Amino acid sequence: MSTSTDHKDVSSPSPWLTEYFSYFPTNLSFIKLGVAGLEMVTLKYRSGSDLGFAGTECLGSSSPGWLAFISPDLGTITLVNPFTQKSTDNHYHATPPLVKLPPATTLPDANVLVKRGWAIEERYSMGEYFSGFVHNIVWSSNPMSPDCTVMVIYGPYGMVAFCRPGDKSWSTYPLYRDGGCMQLAYSNKKKLFYARGGERNAFDCWDLRNPSCPKMVHRFYHPSCHATYEECTELGYGLILEYLVESLGDILLVVRYIGLHTPPIKTLRFDVFKVDPEHEKLVTKVECLGDRVLFLGQKQSFSVSARDFPELKPNSIYFTHDQEYSPGEYEVLVMDRYIHEHEIHSQKLFDKTHKYDFDAGIYSLEDASITALALGDKKDDIHLYPPGSWVIPFPHA
Repeated sequence: MSTSTDHKDVSSPSPWLTEYFSYFPTNLSFIKLGVAGLEMVTLKYRSGSDLGFAGTECLGSSSPGWLAFISPDLGTITLVNPFTQKSTDNHYHATPPLVKLPPATTLPDANVLVKRGWAIEERYSMGEYFSGFVHNIVWSSNPMSPDCTVMVIYGPYGMVAFCRPGDKSWSTYPLYRDGGCMQLAYSNKKKLFYARGGERNAFDCWDLRNPSCPKMVHRFYHPSCHATYEECTELGYGLILEYLVESLGDILLVVRYIGLHTPPIKTLRFDVFKVDPEHEKLVTKVECLGDRVLFLGQKQSFSVSARDFPELKPNSIYFTHDQEYSPGEYEVLVMDRYIHEHEIHSQKLFDKTHKYDFDAGIYSLEDASITALALGDKKDDIHLYPPGSWVIPFPHA
């Protein structure tokens, strides 16, 4: 998120979590960081509001107050700021600002990818062709501004496309890259989009201020910054995830280490690195974030200042479950005698006693400690899986 502290409002609380899917046409549900634990908040809009929330999948937030939604069946993509014109008890009388983007059907090769069976068989039979189709979405500024540019990663091969609100379709040339793209970020300070690829740890930096003439400013490859295999084995790291985060104009690469083989699956450690595209390198490990606070999400991550949100812990990382695993799930190594007597593979198991033991917490860079996010008294109402997206509930200006 590029403008999290630029638009801080005294009435804006610290970031909330969305629910992964929106189930009601005029309601949106969120999870906030309460004093006694996580709490549910439901925003309700007047009947007849043309929101199109029902059955949509939340794609995340890239600027304060704004969320992106996609319809799994039709592929319509909408940017919405739901935090506006509140009356009482979280009831809203007016339709919130909406910005419609070109539908997913206009993404280059989208129909070909769907026909080739991108959607798993169950979703395909339900007509949810575009469920999980868009992996990451980032926009450069307030979506109501005329120079706002939106960038997405989509499809099974990590293809990249961009548009501006009002365009009829998405553009991709020459953004497509071999090896696919994994994550996006935008720096408001440098006015650049950053795309991280899976092939050889590649970074691309794009200037899209002139949509008719996109420019790749930098491309570089960096060596792996993961812990060694021996260290992962010794410390029990079974899964490694990475996130791109914008912070004060800089781009950070955050590495997350998760233990898989003992229930419940839990995050064990984070490492933070600063990306230096201008000199085409990954600088040394970041040991202290100062007053910055990182919020990590499966679809989008961002940073804020603890000075703007004094209820947050500075020099910390707030994180939740990732789509890669579910509460109570863990893995064991087993030997398959029917394939080969020495063939060992992992098998996923589920422990029901840990179904509420979500991998959600606050990681302190100061002492590497993790404080769990408490569920509070109404834990049955808190849905942290599938994982939602962080958003700053900032009202539309």
